[in-house]
Amino acid sequence: MKTLNNMMGKLMTFLMLNCDKATFLLSKKEVEDLRWIESVKLRFHLMSCSYCRRFAQQSALISKQFNSIKVIDPYNLKLKLTDDQKVCIQHKLDSEMNIK
Repeated sequence: MKTLNNMMGKLMTFLMLNCDKATFLLSKKEVEDLRWIESVKLRFHLMSCSYCRRFAQQSALISKQFNSIKVIDPYNLKLKLTDDQKVCIQHKLDSEMNIK
């Protein structure tokens, strides 16, 4: 029984992520596929961390809003969001996340 508890402890230690690593993986997931072990570790972390779940929701909403902006930048001018666009995104985030 002691050996089984020891093995479970090692497995839990292996699967545990801190919030910094979890948010890094969430951001990485936006641009590329995660390795299967990264995906498993991230899911395990998100089951127990409401803060990172909130970050994942907000990150997905921001990406969705950003990708919906159809701006062509043929000269690579590094276009920036206008203040109105920023306010619009903030309002949509607030309404989607039920933040008052």
